[in-house]
Amino acid sequence: MLVGYLRGASRAPRPTPHRERVIFDPVAVQNGIQALFQAQGISLPRGTTVWTKAGHEMLRSECRDLTECSTREFRPGQLKFLVDTLHHQMAHEKDLDRKLDELATKDVNVKRPMTIPGVGHCTAEVICAYIHDAKRFRNGREVNGYADMVPRQYQSGEQDR
Repeated sequence: MLVGYLRGASRAPRPTPHRERVIFDPVAVQNGIQALFQAQGISLPRGTTVWTKAGHEMLRSECRDLTECSTREFRPGQLKFLVDTLHHQMAHEKDLDRKLDELATKDVNVKRPMTIPGVGHCTAEVICAYIHDAKRFRNGREVNGYADMVPRQYQSGEQDR
């Protein structure tokens, strides 16, 4: 049995630019919050504890308006800005994702790969973003070469995998 694999597995497919922003912008804000605490020598709990409801309440208790902050203690004001930004992004994340799904299902270029069994709209978006203009390839072999897909046979003795 031949199995296609992506040479250089560390190069995982990236989401389309719009989905990438929905995913990575909140992470950048979370990193900013952690950096703010680390700069003060305060370590936040590791893992997802800070990003739970209780963790958000703890962060909110540390926040103050910028107008209330002195020039020496600016961190609570910065923290309020970052926490508000994170809450805004998280509140709109589902709406953005739903809208991107809707746009993807209407796009002819995204619909075509979705005819392949097992390929949903997210995978089809990644394929379209990676390939971009399929007309520049003469056949599937050229697409495989561009995408660095190489057929490989996994076999142990007489057993194919």
